[in-house]
Amino acid sequence: MWPHVVNAAKWQIARTVEGKGYPHHLQNTYDYLGLDSYPNAAYSGFTHMAAMRAAAAMAGPANDTTGIAAAAQASEALCLATMNTTLWTGKMWFVLPDHRWREGMGLGWGWVRCVEWGEVEWMT
Repeated sequence: MWPHVVNAAKWQIARTVEGKGYPHHLQNTYDYLGLDSYPNAAYSGFTHMAAMRAAAAMAGPANDTTGIAAAAQASEALCLATMNTTLWTGKMWFVLPDHRWREGMGLGWGWVRCVEWGEVEWMT
């Protein structure tokens, strides 16, 4: 199973923008919102970071020799840094890079807090 995890993590990393670390125009389960039409979106970034954290965590018990743990940790850190400069307002992450709020766009806020990527407040 581990080789499939490594390949999935490599696939995910290959979908990121070099030097920015976030998935570029990536479609996800919220396809009806058209998030893939934006260069980056908070939900795609958070799911990317969660996947990278999971791959890095599994590498040790899997006795990984591919170096995927370091690559995943670097990708997570770079994605978070980019999102903090492009989507973070000081109180919350905007869902879209143009800082527009659309109906139904409050995605994933609860688990963002659980993985300690920051404090999230609902837009008022």
